[in-house]
Amino acid sequence: MSLAILSLSVLLQFTAAGLALRLILVTGRKRAWSLIAIAMVLMGIRRCISLYRNITADGAFQTDLSAELIALTISFLMFAGVAWIGPLFADIRRSGKALKESEERFRVFIDNVPALVSLKDLDGRYLFVNEEYRKNFNMGQVESEGKSTAALFPKEIAEDFAAQEHQVIENLSPVTKEHKVPHPDGNHIHLCTKFPVLDSQGQVISVGTISADITDRKQAEDDRNVALVNAEEANQAKSEFLATMSHEFRTPLNAILGFADILSNQYLGPIGKSKYLEYATDIQDSGNYLLELVNDLLDLSTIEAGKQNLQKEPVSIEELIEDCSHIISEQAKLKNITFSANYSTWLPSIFGDPRSLKQILLNLFSNAVKFTPEGGDVTVSVLSENDEVILTVVDTGIGIDPEKIPLLTDPFVKAHEDPYLSNQGTGLGLTITKSLINLHDGTLDIASELGQGTTVTVMLPVG
Repeated sequence: MSLAILSLSVLLQFTAAGLALRLILVTGRKRAWSLIAIAMVLMGIRRCISLYRNITADGAFQTDLSAELIALTISFLMFAGVAWIGPLFADIRRSGKALKESEERFRVFIDNVPALVSLKDLDGRYLFVNEEYRKNFNMGQVESEGKSTAALFPKEIAEDFAAQEHQVIENLSPVTKEHKVPHPDGNHIHLCTKFPVLDSQGQVISVGTISADITDRKQAEDDRNVALVNAEEANQAKSEFLATMSHEFRTPLNAILGFADILSNQYLGPIGKSKYLEYATDIQDSGNYLLELVNDLLDLSTIEAGKQNLQKEPVSIEELIEDCSHIISEQAKLKNITFSANYSTWLPSIFGDPRSLKQILLNLFSNAVKFTPEGGDVTVSVLSENDEVILTVVDTGIGIDPEKIPLLTDPFVKAHEDPYLSNQGTGLGLTITKSLINLHDGTLDIASELGQGTTVTVMLPVG
């Protein structure tokens, strides 16, 4: 019995020594586990010597059973301890390897981010900078790690960075700011976001930074602003030129129209030849068209220059429609067009400029009659809804190509390519109408199909 116990004890000692040697491969701790393995081997040898000495000359085995049981227990505990700790160290090694691989993946990822990324400790020393950061400032990883901002940047920049980092640590929240940073080719503008990195207890352990070089974007913004200012100045100059030219044209035009009217009506006596009367009528028609164009140009230039003075007051929509309908109905009769206006007598007033509102309605009514063939219909309806007056003009005219509708409110754009129809306007009426509606905080909507008429809807806020 004692011999079996002693033999088992020796076996456990040598097995534990073998496991200790295997742990060298698992943990990489060669010196520590080698010493443990040697100690266990020596203990096993000692047990073998004890086994040899306890065998008598006649082959009988003599020993203290209780001592051997204690030795067996110690050997078993050694074996169990080494056997138990082995998988634990294996897990630790695998975890360490996984952590190292994760860190490597993270570093590769950060190094390929097209932004400048860095990490600093609470004393402002760099713990890590990515490839883009190093490339941007022409520094190496070893050169930057452990260095402070003051050691790598001019004093003013370093103090600016430090102030932003202090704000991050104090407020525990990200801070974004633009910085002018020196580069070999001059100062660049960086949009820099610094943020706190917290531990599991919510304490700040470091400050991270993500920044991007926005120099090109800022330059593009500056160029765009300069171009916008230049465009506004050019537009102002154009408006002033148009206003001046319009005034200059009016005086000779009025004289031409006056003389043409005298000739066509033969106020000073018979002209004699009918051809002269025909010429006088042509002069008068062309002069009227030119005067209309001049007036429209003057109105447009005044609006674009922001000099349109609106004398706003409560305006009765019923009276406005009645006045405009009376004027347009005469044109409609000449083409045998049925012009009708439908509205209730309790419509609320519009708070606006009476002259501008009248111009809006006359332009819309005139267009509807102008592009509706003889025998057609033009219907005006008005209703009040949600603190707005909604005016709709529907005609049975030739319609408009839907693709051209978005362009109709641009200057000099005409809906029709037919030479006769194209001459029936200056191409500025809807532009002026749209601008005047905008000045009254209203909206203009046009719906149409070729050959199916047109519906124009104007929505104006109630005064």
